[in-house]
Amino acid sequence: MIADSGAHNRRIMIESAAMNGDTINREELEKLLAETESSLRERVGELPTLVVQTGSGVSLAASAETEIEYASIPHFPVPSAAGHAGMLRVVKDAPHPFVHLWGRAHYYAGQPGWKLGLPFRVLHRLGVRNAVFISATGAINETFAGGDIMLIDDFINFTAVNPLRGIAGEGGMMEFPAMRVILDSGMADMAEKAARTAGVALRRGVYAMSSGPAYETIAELNALRALGADAVGMSTVPELMTARALDMRTCALALITNNPMESTPTHDDVIAGARRAQSTVERWFNELLREFARTGL
Repeated sequence: MIADSGAHNRRIMIESAAMNGDTINREELEKLLAETESSLRERVGELPTLVVQTGSGVSLAASAETEIEYASIPHFPVPSAAGHAGMLRVVKDAPHPFVHLWGRAHYYAGQPGWKLGLPFRVLHRLGVRNAVFISATGAINETFAGGDIMLIDDFINFTAVNPLRGIAGEGGMMEFPAMRVILDSGMADMAEKAARTAGVALRRGVYAMSSGPAYETIAELNALRALGADAVGMSTVPELMTARALDMRTCALALITNNPMESTPTHDDVIAGARRAQSTVERWFNELLREFARTGL
């Protein structure tokens, strides 16, 4: 019995390591997606066509019809950083219904790129076609300050991590997806109109993703500035790339929480900065939902 138990435990460890490896084959991914889809379909039924993913310290909507912890969803990547609730919420009591992915897992915590994109693959299978991303970031552009919000026009993948490696072209996904346009023009227009209505200054710029968990050196920040980046963070790109490869309409927002060029950042500072800007983000986001409702997104 002891020998059998040991073999069983070793098998579980090997399977777990394979599931969290940098790559996964298409057959294994299909199995995981099917299991995750089946679990969610039983628990939430039909979903809204819009998903919103929020990062450090950012929460949306006071009430939700359904709330499910990521940890209870098969194969969902579970956040480990403070300020990430790790909760899938279905919000219908809003100007436009949406699925809220409250918190995200990160590459720096050991999660492979493909697994960070898994929630969007599953939600796409459940009928979700539009995605909004909100993340906490540091300013690189010297004219930006804490509390500003920036519509992400483009990104620089400073990590070179690609969530599509080995599995692009599967399940309706494009084999060679173009990342030339990652901000849907229609959603961008609605985001800017919502900002004007809400009285919120909405900047636009380029987001750079670094691998973390260490914050960038001054030389790295200067390099990113020279490359044209306006803000930097440790998330969003894998999920955004996955959504684009699925031909989802996408819109990403960077919430500026601190300026790493001027002072040494801490994660507590990032969370505090996000919470200070919460009311501004909420005001803009509620108007954005009204724009979505008016246009029938």
